[in-house]
Amino acid sequence: MKKMIIATVLFMGTVMFGVAQAQSKDQLNELKAKKEVLKLNTKLANYKIDLEREKLNHAKYLEEAKDVTGTADKLGTRFEGSADTASNAKEAKKVAKKMKAAQKANKNVTSSAKKIENLEKNIKKTESKIAELNHQIQFVEAK
Repeated sequence: MKKMIIATVLFMGTVMFGVAQAQSKDQLNELKAKKEVLKLNTKLANYKIDLEREKLNHAKYLEEAKDVTGTADKLGTRFEGSADTASNAKEAKKVAKKMKAAQKANKNVTSSAKKIENLEKNIKKTESKIAELNHQIQFVEAK
């Protein structure tokens, strides 16, 4: 009888230890998920800051491109050949320089737009990861 009581107590202790260990594992997983959410929130905040910065740069590049392209267009359409070849060469170099500046400004606009698009994708991706982890955390807490 005494052996049976001892065996029952040992069995109950083992079951309780297993339950406590499983509960501890759930808590550990929950803490890991919360840590990951914090990391992702920091990453998300950095993406949003970078996005706002890039939007400001984009507006600046657009204005610059608009001005330079307008000037280059005016010079290009106004350019007329004359009998003075030295004057023609000088004017052609001036127009070419403005055209190159316009090309560079337009390239900056395109590059900036791509950066904005990539940052927006990264923000959406990070937000979905955070939502998924939050759902996982709530599921564990509900147990």
